[in-house]
Amino acid sequence: MEMNEQNTTIPITILICALLLFSSAMFFTMKNIDKNVQVIVDRIEYLLPDTTKVKR
Repeated sequence: MEMNEQNTTIPITILICALLLFSSAMFFTMKNIDKNVQVIVDRIEYLLPDTTKVKR
């Protein structure tokens, strides 16, 4: 049982660290988000044209 707990807790901690790194990266990119909003929207429309047309 102890081995199972270790095997499950280690990936969870790695996931938490990855989420923290991702959130910090998003926080730093938020400063320049105004410039990139249109590019991101265009990419989303290119990848998902049907859903964006329904939303708009």
